[in-house]
Amino acid sequence: RITGSTLEDAYVILEYINKDDFLRKNVIGIHIEDEGKYQLLFRMESFVVNLGGVENLNGKFKNFMAFYAKAHKDKTLAEYATISLEFNNQVVCTKI
Repeated sequence: RITGSTLEDAYVILEYINKDDFLRKNVIGIHIEDEGKYQLLFRMESFVVNLGGVENLNGKFKNFMAFYAKAHKDKTLAEYATISLEFNNQVVCTKI
């Protein structure tokens, strides 16, 4: 459900994504899960990314990019269903 605060949060997320070349090319959707919880959909990957809220986006995406680079190198990206960035300084994954 879109409210004033979710619209503001979506703008903040989109603004961040738009500034990053990789994210701009690969993120194709934002789902509003609950008030203050967002999920990102990627163009080439089958997993979804649970972003949580908009706090510490820089840290969350930095952790995600490190995870993505390692999993891409290891050719394991297809094994994941969910990537969660909701927890402080952690990337928590659920395999298919």
